[in-house]
Parts: sequence; structure tokens; C-alpha cells
Amino acid sequence: MWASFVLLALLICVASRISKFLDGLKKVGYLPGFRCAFASMSFPGSMLPTNYFNPGFDWCWKWKHIVYTRSIDVAKQILCSPQGYWKDPEHVAPLTIWGDSLLTVNHDVHRKHRRIVGPAFNGSRQALLRLSIYTLVAQETSRLYADMMESEGWCKQATVNLEPINPHLGKFTLGVISRCGFGLPFPWTSDTAEGMSFDRALTVVSAGTILRLIVPRWAYKLPIKRLHEIDEAFTNLAAFMRTFVSDKKAELATKGDGTGGLKGDLFTRLVAASEAEGKNGLEDQELGVLCSGNPPVANEDPETTAHVLQACLAMLALQPEEQEVCYENITRVLGESRDPTLEDFDALDKVVACFQEAARMFRT
Repeated sequence: MWASFVLLALLICVASRISKFLDGLKKVGYLPGFRCAFASMSFPGSMLPTNYFNPGFDWCWKWKHIVYTRSIDVAKQILCSPQGYWKDPEHVAPLTIWGDSLLTVNHDVHRKHRRIVGPAFNGSRQALLRLSIYTLVAQETSRLYADMMESEGWCKQATVNLEPINPHLGKFTLGVISRCGFGLPFPWTSDTAEGMSFDRALTVVSAGTILRLIVPRWAYKLPIKRLHEIDEAFTNLAAFMRTFVSDKKAELATKGDGTGGLKGDLFTRLVAASEAEGKNGLEDQELGVLCSGNPPVANEDPETTAHVLQACLAMLALQPEEQEVCYENITRVLGESRDPTLEDFDALDKVVACFQEAARMFRT
């Protein structure tokens, strides 16, 4: 009996997929293009590798030079429209885990978000904040590195063996995000306080986003410790963001127009830019989403940054002659002890080239 029921359910599922597939072909006039059983961002579609029958999770990178459309309106939008691409809500659904953001909204809302978010990155409205976000990243990266070396005791060791290195680089990336994205301290060694701290919540959310997307809500009631931790982290991070927005608005209100004493972190820039718009600014929930749902550091994904760092160090370890060239570039520019600054960027050309090549080859 059960075998017959399962077989019937399987036949219905297959028939529905075939019907949807044929209907999709008819809608696009049988134009050449994707021929797949699952949407690329669906659970089965993202788990299967990219091939002709399944676009997979990374089709947009592997097939980035291929565009099919029979719609004149779509062609005009891609080639001419100042509004940018239209994002299909079904395809960007995984990006709305916190709510709509600049990556998911369209048309008027998209223009509103761009108008407010733009100054936080491009340096306009310098009356709001004087410190460049890129200068801040350079400063806080050096400070976090020193904190890491001292906390781990590596500065006192002639040789350091890290197996694996991935957790350390992932934590380091999140530390820079916390400090430059939110203006919050991210000590390498956290205090063991009650409840989940912001840096711990940020770490768990970064590592658990995929699970959050694919696991149904009812599963979080099961006695599974990992799911409970992820659920707590997402809940706490959302609460932290609401508090941060409220506190930052109050801080800006007390400063008035004299914003020179404010921090130069991305979060301060976003809230200040929104407040400058008056009634046309973003709601508190929108501000929270912009910082927690995009990933919250200057246009970069923490996982991507960590992967690039891992790849770069691994390739330098395998190519000692290139490692020596990189080391000589560092000592020539910085000497034996000086910390790097943003002004050293162009002079550290060999180091930059190593990171760029790692990003080109292994960015995921």
C-alpha cells in the first residue's frame, strides 16, 4: 500500500514538473536558454552542480556572458534603463532573509535606497562624516591584527602552526566587519558574559545563513542544539540592530549639525545619511536590514573575503619564491615594524596583486 502511495506521489510530482517546464518554454517562445527542472536558488537546484540541465547556485558566474531574451522591454531595460535591472522576487527571495534591501528592491524604492546608501560609500556629503571608510578599514585591520597576535601569543613564538587556518581568517573578517561596519569593539578574546554577545551572534549568523534558508521554521522546535543556536543568533542580531538604530539616531540628534565628532563607521554613515533626508529617509527596519542583510561591510561578503585570504596564503605557501617577493615588498615599504596605512596601498603593489589573483581564481 505504502509503495503504491509513494509511486503515485512521485508520478504526480514528475507530471507537475514536466507541465511547469513545458509551460515555461511556451512563455518564452521556445527561445534557447536554461533547461532545468529546479530553480537555481531552490534547495535541490542549489545543491546540484552547475550543468546544462541545472543552472545551480553559481550559474550567474559561470554563464555570465550569456543572456537570452525575446522581450524588447527587457532588452531596453538591460541596455538603456537608468533604473538598473529588475529583480524577480522569486529569484531574490534568499536575499530577503532579513527583509528587502538595496539588492532586492526595484524602481522607486531602489532609487531611494541608492540615494541614501551612496554617500556612505562614495565620500560625498563630507560634512556628515570626515573619516573615510577605507581609512577606517585600514586602521582597524591593523589594530585587530595586533589584538589577535597578542591574544593568541603568536608574537612570542618563532613558528605558528594553524590547522586549520580557516576559522581564524573567518573570525578576523567578521572582526573587521564589526568594527568598521558597526563601530563596535570586536575583541579577539570575548568576555564570557551571559547571553549571546553581538560578535558571537554575527559569527553564528555568518556561518548559519544557508541552514537558515533551507531549514523550515518548525524544525527549530526540535531538540537540535545547532538549530537553536542559529535561531537565537538571528533573533539577537535583529534585536541588536533595532537598538543600534535607535541609539545612533539619539546620538545624531544630540550632535545636531556638528557631526565631526562622530565615528566614521559604515553604520553611522548610513544612519546620518538617512537622517539628512528628513521625512524621505529610511525607516528603522530598513536601516537595520541595510546593515544586517547585505553583508554589512563596504560592499564585501565576509565568506568571500575569508576565502580570498585563505587562497592567497595557501598559494604563497606553495610558491616560496613569490612569497619572498611579497615579503620584500612589505619590508621595503613598511620596514620591520610600522603598521600599514591606506596611503601605502599603491606602494604595496606586489601584495595587492597576490590578493587580486587569489580573488580572480578562488572567489566563491
